[in-house]
Amino acid sequence: MTGYWKSKVLPKIKKYFDKGKNKGVSDVCKSFDKSKGSIEKEIEEKHEELKPKVLEIYSSSQEETQKLVKEPTETGVKNRPDLAQNILLELTKIGFPGSRELSDAGTKYGPETLAGPIAFLLLRVSTFVVVPGPPPSTTSRDVAVAPTEEQVVSTEHPREETPESPREETPESPREDTPEVPGEVVPPSDVEESVKI
Repeated sequence: MTGYWKSKVLPKIKKYFDKGKNKGVSDVCKSFDKSKGSIEKEIEEKHEELKPKVLEIYSSSQEETQKLVKEPTETGVKNRPDLAQNILLELTKIGFPGSRELSDAGTKYGPETLAGPIAFLLLRVSTFVVVPGPPPSTTSRDVAVAPTEEQVVSTEHPREETPESPREETPESPREDTPEVPGEVVPPSDVEESVKI
């Protein structure tokens, strides 16, 4: 009797309750997708107000959390839902647009089920975080030097003719006294005929 209960009845009950959870998650995702435009607009409007608060949260967070904020991906949110939920709670405290809805839904359904919307929001948060690059180097070997006019000329004419070695004339190349018409290509057989004349 217990085998039948565990194999037949219990899975049907779980399936019934999971339908409500999946429906709730899909409703949250749909409503968030509809409000993405207004969230982005609100972020742009409050950019100056939010930047110091976001930087404060970012600087006081752990290294793993900083990595998740710098490079937000759905797999990162699914792998570390606890970090994602903590970030959402902190963003909710400062009033970051869209964070309250996701934080509430994350608490109810779990942040891993809302990986797409959370990754979207963290992507917007990452625009506030300026990643310091390596300091500019002032050593002579790293400094790029602008080419001089002579170097530019020499790169435009890769063939250099020296006065000691005069140019040898071959039957395939046109002679210097033959006028060239721009845009007209003379086949080699015609050149040989013109040389013979």
